[in-house]
Amino acid sequence: MGRYKKNLAIAALLVPPMVFAAECSKPPVHESTTAMCLAVVYADKHGLKHGEKFKRSVAKGQHVWTVRFLDDRAGSPQRGWEVDIDTKNGKVVRFLSYRPVPPTKS
Repeated sequence: MGRYKKNLAIAALLVPPMVFAAECSKPPVHESTTAMCLAVVYADKHGLKHGEKFKRSVAKGQHVWTVRFLDDRAGSPQRGWEVDIDTKNGKVVRFLSYRPVPPTKS
């Protein structure tokens, strides 16, 4: 039984808990890293892709942060998406999805 507890303790240290991965600093949103964190949490919650193939950009407006994930590879099934995050409360106020444009028929 002692060996089982020792292995379990080692495994708990090696595997990062998912709770810490979703923690972002609390509103108001003053930094781009916080806006990016909130966008990733939104993506995870709604099943949006945001992996390494997506180019990430963050821009600050007067009242919102715009976080954009764009996949500009040819033949990509999902072109990308963006969200606007309110600077006061940290909530997503707008979502926009980009879809690939099919070739036009001549």
